[in-house]
Amino acid sequence: MSEPNLSDVIDRLDRLEAALNRLIEVVERQGVARPTPGLTGRAPAAAAATAAAAATISGPPPIKVAPPRRAPTAAAPEQAKAPADDAGETPAREYDPYRDRDDITVPPPEASIDEVLARVFEAALLDEAEDTWALMSKLTHSSQLRGPRALDHFKAFAWHKLRRTAPVYLDADKRPDSFAIAYTEPAEVAAEVDRVKVFVRTPDGRLPVPISFARDAEDGRAWRVTQMSL
Repeated sequence: MSEPNLSDVIDRLDRLEAALNRLIEVVERQGVARPTPGLTGRAPAAAAATAAAAATISGPPPIKVAPPRRAPTAAAPEQAKAPADDAGETPAREYDPYRDRDDITVPPPEASIDEVLARVFEAALLDEAEDTWALMSKLTHSSQLRGPRALDHFKAFAWHKLRRTAPVYLDADKRPDSFAIAYTEPAEVAAEVDRVKVFVRTPDGRLPVPISFARDAEDGRAWRVTQMSL
């Protein structure tokens, strides 16, 4: 059998195109739109499937209906509120590892971030490490103390480092309020702001070091430390 020449190939293609056109005419007689020119090169089965899909979605557009309203979820039973302190102003924390240390005072909710930061440096300068841990636990945001080993981690790392490096940020007299703030993020602490990152200046010219604060709902929304690199 001889190999087909170019004219034979062209003839076969012409017959195939004619068959495809007849198929398209049959589909058009059934009410389906003629395929776009870009689809004429598809196999007959693919063209028929496209036509069937077009027939399925023909007709008026579907009416959009709003989804049904979900039934309101049952409210979780209200947890017992933490008891107020003797003054009846600041609620007690849900978790306070040094609850028995009633000799420790911390800045109240109306205190500024500067006042809380001064108290942080004051805690670092205490002679007894256990006094530092007690005060820092009350100056730290309650959310940071709930982990099973959070307190041990702070004692071993962040608070331990603070006791060693605190004098670097203070004047020669080591006054707890002698630190200098380089800048804050955000720059302006408006009334609605509840998280602030403070960058403390270092006298030796190193980059300012950050310490972050957030309003603590368990502490009357007072500013409390969330992260610290001092």
